[in-house]
Amino acid sequence: MKRLTFIGLLLLLTGFAACKKEAEGPSPFQLLTATPWKMVGSSSQFGSAAPSDSYPFIKACERDNKYIFLADSSYLQVEGPTRCNAADPEVKSTSTWRLSADGKVLKLGITENNVVVLSKDSLILQRNGSPSGTLYTFKFSPY
Repeated sequence: MKRLTFIGLLLLLTGFAACKKEAEGPSPFQLLTATPWKMVGSSSQFGSAAPSDSYPFIKACERDNKYIFLADSSYLQVEGPTRCNAADPEVKSTSTWRLSADGKVLKLGITENNVVVLSKDSLILQRNGSPSGTLYTFKFSPY
């Protein structure tokens, strides 16, 4: 009888362990605010034309800027180590940000961006230029 009780208890515990919900990863909010971001690529695409790499046209002194999403929904663009003008303030711009509940839309100020990728290693945003209809893509990695 003891053996049957032990086997029954063991099967019951095994069943609970199998049903245990796996731990979820960080939320989109947590991923966005976990680290400063650095732009590592950008492109534009008009209509059905092939995307055009616009990153080489961004000044080197702007490529190393930090994009910081604070938990209070404020957003900072901060100078990186290379400044375009030594007299420029460290904080280049500030605004607000809001991430949709599903993590698919990131609003920076009044500009809405579609979130293509948001992971601990990558942030890719896209937005349509108006009225031109140009699709802009911006790629970021952790700073």
